[in-house]
Amino acid sequence: MIFKVQKRPKRVNGKRVLSKCYYLRYRFGDMLADRWKSLGVSTLEAAQKLANDFRAEIEAEQAGILMPKSIREGAKKPIAEHLKDYCADLERRGKTGRNGKGLKQTESRILRISEDCGWQFLISISADSFTSWRSRQTEMKPGTLNHYLAEMITFLNWLERHERIKTNPLKHVSKVDKTEDDETVKRAFSDVELKAIFEVAPEYRRIAYQTAAFTGLRFQELQQLLCGDVIFDGDHSRIQVRASTTKNKKSATLPLLPELEQALRAYIPESAKPTDKVFRKGVPRSRTLKVDLKAAGIPEVDERGHVAVFHSFRKTWATYLQRAGVDERTAMSLMRHSDRRLTNVVYTDAALLPLREAVRGLPQLGEVSHIRAQISGKTGQNVSNSVHKKTSNGVLEVVDCEVYSPLLSRPVEGGQMVEVAGVEPASLVLSHVASTCLA
Repeated sequence: MIFKVQKRPKRVNGKRVLSKCYYLRYRFGDMLADRWKSLGVSTLEAAQKLANDFRAEIEAEQAGILMPKSIREGAKKPIAEHLKDYCADLERRGKTGRNGKGLKQTESRILRISEDCGWQFLISISADSFTSWRSRQTEMKPGTLNHYLAEMITFLNWLERHERIKTNPLKHVSKVDKTEDDETVKRAFSDVELKAIFEVAPEYRRIAYQTAAFTGLRFQELQQLLCGDVIFDGDHSRIQVRASTTKNKKSATLPLLPELEQALRAYIPESAKPTDKVFRKGVPRSRTLKVDLKAAGIPEVDERGHVAVFHSFRKTWATYLQRAGVDERTAMSLMRHSDRRLTNVVYTDAALLPLREAVRGLPQLGEVSHIRAQISGKTGQNVSNSVHKKTSNGVLEVVDCEVYSPLLSRPVEGGQMVEVAGVEPASLVLSHVASTCLA
């Protein structure tokens, strides 16, 4: 251990000089190198006292009597200041979501919980106060409450990693159980419904609906789609989805259906610049879709309770790929999913799959053929029918079983069963494969 109060040497204009204030030079425990701490005083007596206080604090922390200084300082700062630092770190790391929406939502949710629970400082955060707040939120669905819990736990984990709190007080809080009825299940559109929507919607809305239904692009991705992203190249026509606009921050190439290619060619002006937006009048939201659904005579909620929203177009695209027999891996790529369950289960509307056609199209099994046995006597064994063959004159003749096939059974003279020692039953068959046959 090194513990020494001294003035720190430094070089000024190539000469070695000492600092005006005293420093503490120390090395405790497993420290690999000496450390210097400025004491900020110029008298030795004051510097010695400050150094002793610092040493007592370090030893108390090592003994568990005193919390580390970073945690003690963090306890003095209001939660709002910690949240500000947390949001700034998220922004630096590019974790703000699309257009910063995710960051704003995170900040508002943490602030709401802190205000409703009366948390001003980190010391006041507790699992009991959170669960009490959660039990009062009768208007929130279980899924939303779980999102609030996840936002708060992520924030507290960040504080723990940066040594602002000793441990996360909410790490053992469980999620709320969800049932299928707790969440709004989105449905896909049938071919008839899609056609009806396209017929009643104005052109600028129809082209947005078509692009969403035949590419699976999300609402935010459609909003940021530029004319330069749409490439017309015959059979290779495609949409280049920029990484900055996607949910997973990865670029993608989506081939265009001929029908959609023709619609986009007619809609995008020839004078359009690559930086112009494709949907210059905007992308209709779910509330606008409701107007078109009503005009088309399509119910917003089907008999299963599944709801039609703008995201239903993406589910329609996934279901269409399944109906068309597109293989699983290709469908995953077109949907830009990393988990096959998302494509096969979550985004496929089973009600629109051709189940009846699939069953009706199965091959006929036909009647099961079997060999009819003949009874040769009460004490005998069933034998196979005689085998016939047609001669050149068209007359059927009985074929000698032994000559025709060594595996066909023949009646044994007398028809008496013979017991044979061994594990297999006695056999009346003169066969090359019967191990217990007696002649």
